[in-house]
Amino acid sequence: MKNFAYSEDYLISPNTMAVSPFFEEGGQSRIYERNSDIMVVGESAMNIISEGCLLGGASYEGRKDAVKYRTDIKCKLPVPMNVLKRIGAMPTHSPRTDECHWLFPYHIKFINPHPDTKFHSEVVFLDGQTLRVNISPYSLKLQKMRATEAFSIFFYEDAR
Repeated sequence: MKNFAYSEDYLISPNTMAVSPFFEEGGQSRIYERNSDIMVVGESAMNIISEGCLLGGASYEGRKDAVKYRTDIKCKLPVPMNVLKRIGAMPTHSPRTDECHWLFPYHIKFINPHPDTKFHSEVVFLDGQTLRVNISPYSLKLQKMRATEAFSIFFYEDAR
């Protein structure tokens, strides 16, 4: 496992691969960045995601409303946080729960069954880092597919 770095706050960037809950070592979140050590952050995953949306030009609620309006996705809505930089995240669970991980699908290389249980997934990122999440590979792959489809509307479709 990589070393931990600690920070009070965090800003989403194109290198962000995951924002995970982490309630140890003085933190509330664990950040996985491409080719970097894991960072423990003192603010919640939801606050980090909300701030990323605001920095991208709209509130979290506004982004959710836009996804609902433009897609048929009803729950665990993916969030296109910064359209110009093509940064978007998808929740693994309801964002209201403490077990919700926010994954950035363009950094995911594989989603595999965890070796210990078929009800958990091992996410393998493009840089080789891994993250275990409490969701089946089938559900997580379906969530990734929905997120990718939603992001294609916001990131690649010509403005109307």
